[in-house]
Amino acid sequence: MDGFGNFVTGDDGVQPRSVNRLSCSYLSNVRSNGVKNVGIRLCDLSETGFMAECQEQVPLGGTVSIDLPGLGAVHARIRWGMGGRIGGRFMEAIDLDACRAGIAEATRTT
Repeated sequence: MDGFGNFVTGDDGVQPRSVNRLSCSYLSNVRSNGVKNVGIRLCDLSETGFMAECQEQVPLGGTVSIDLPGLGAVHARIRWGMGGRIGGRFMEAIDLDACRAGIAEATRTT
């Protein structure tokens, strides 16, 4: 981490945090190498990345498919892992409003 709270990893150096973020607690899955399914709890989403609790090893720098509410499977690269948490950067920006709506729909009680 640099002095501004940014993670310094990968070839592109410092990645500033996005202003528009969605805090959540949503159970989902990531798949690495198209086969291994790992349960996660999404904690934080932005248009460009995510942070999740994850109790299993997910290869740093590896590409994963993550199931996002309201969007389905999205590809991301794992950028960091620390103390049972992982962070990733989406390969393409996501629609954060669609995720917000997907979480609301999944947690709605009738």
